[in-house]
Amino acid sequence: MAEQQVKMAEQVGQGKGSSATVTVACKLPAGLILRGFRKMVKQEVVMGGGVRDVPEFVPTGEQFVIKGYSVPQGDLPAPPVALAGSFALTHNVPRKLWDEWLEANEDSDLVKRGLIFASGDERSARDQIKDHAKEKNGLEPLDPKNLPRLSRRFKVETYSKDKEEAA
Repeated sequence: MAEQQVKMAEQVGQGKGSSATVTVACKLPAGLILRGFRKMVKQEVVMGGGVRDVPEFVPTGEQFVIKGYSVPQGDLPAPPVALAGSFALTHNVPRKLWDEWLEANEDSDLVKRGLIFASGDERSARDQIKDHAKEKNGLEPLDPKNLPRLSRRFKVETYSKDKEEAA
């Protein structure tokens, strides 16, 4: 996991000459909101008297909407979403917010499985997307030709015009 994070950091280009924004690729249908938090130390009363210091994360109010690959049906005009494979690309995400979010969520399955990642530019993001193209997020629609097995008490019927006309 540490190697993957180092690889991501290198690809995003966290050096001195790097830009202030990144392109984020997301494989969630609805996307997500990156929110910034500030760590503060708060004193908490303990049983038996005394206090202890505990960390508390307070929202900074900084947030950025990461687009998902799903687009609303029937709403005109639909917001433009740059799609690459089954990922949606969100450009101009503040690098500082992304780095803070990534550090706070490094143990998340989203990050570990490569369902969300950042890149310095769109070209390198598209290259990374090819590596994660087969990864499933668990929110894909069902394939009607390959349905999961049901228990015996359920009977699956498919709609057919022939059945309707015969009735």
